[in-house]
Amino acid sequence: MSYRKRQAKEILDLFSNHVAEDFYQRISLNTEHFIKARLLVASMDGSLRTLDALHLAAALAEGLTLVTADREFARAGKRHKANTLLIR
Repeated sequence: MSYRKRQAKEILDLFSNHVAEDFYQRISLNTEHFIKARLLVASMDGSLRTLDALHLAAALAEGLTLVTADREFARAGKRHKANTLLIR
């Protein structure tokens, strides 16, 4: 098995363990989330991609902490007043 495949398997295994241990809070997206995401994208925040906007909108609407390893996404979260945790 190549290094990349082995590393991908390790990441997927860790993710599966986190899901099984309720490490993440899963929510159902609703119209409010999509409307808020549209407003975030329309705010012309150049670093905010559409799926990032949807994640951010859901975190804001539900009062959840946005956890990311993406520095630009973390900055966008902070600019929009989301509880944000940058992991490394």
